[in-house]
Amino acid sequence: MADYFDAAIFFDNDHSYITDVTELCPLIDVVKVHEDPDPPVSSLTEGYLKNLIDSYPNNKYVQYLLKNNYVPQYSPYSGITAKDIEYYKTWERNTTGNRILLLDWDLTLSKFSDLHVPKEDVSVADLLEKEGITSHDMAVFYLGGEYRFNMIKNWLEDAANKKIRIGIITNNGACKKQLFSAMVGEIAPKGSFELICSRFAPGNANKGKALTADSRFTWLCKKNGRPRNTRRGSNRKNRSRSHSLTFKNRSRKRNNLNYRLYLVK
Repeated sequence: MADYFDAAIFFDNDHSYITDVTELCPLIDVVKVHEDPDPPVSSLTEGYLKNLIDSYPNNKYVQYLLKNNYVPQYSPYSGITAKDIEYYKTWERNTTGNRILLLDWDLTLSKFSDLHVPKEDVSVADLLEKEGITSHDMAVFYLGGEYRFNMIKNWLEDAANKKIRIGIITNNGACKKQLFSAMVGEIAPKGSFELICSRFAPGNANKGKALTADSRFTWLCKKNGRPRNTRRGSNRKNRSRSHSLTFKNRSRKRNNLNYRLYLVK
């Protein structure tokens, strides 16, 4: 795993979270993912959610929702699209060095506003085992179906193959649960991703603060005006030169493409 990042790109549906990141980490490129401001009402008997559910009659998680009459809030027009992935590809072609792809979960990767498992008097793991639900069942459902699931999975596999780190940065309270990690593992290769649970300290729901607290982002984020300390004094000179070249290249490409204005929709 890299001990510093030369470049990062961040996808989120919430403009306030993007603002938190751009204010504290001005060298991180950002993409504002579309969020439907007035999503249709979710229902198990009609509409978009019913159509999604009817498409997966053998999905154990869908069966569980139906059995418990539980209605998650589905936003069919929100979330990352193929167009957003094209923005990523432009960034990927024009950056070098240690890179990370930062992705929000709710209404960005997921088509839903939360992670829904009804509370019962058993642990989540026991509940899922009892019902025969797999992390794959849940990932397909939350990403809005097999087609989009495969689109996201292929994208993240490509990023991982190019040695780009994947970070899921989310304020979803389930981030620290093994179930959440297992779902992410359905779309990102093992060992290629990490979870940044920004709802908790030191971020306290501010994604910019969560990143500034991580020394790997020092080159991309404001750090009280102080350079990052390193124990590897003998490598500092070479690393500084490497960063200087990287930033020169990035500045030239950023000027040509005007990343900030191009990526924020």
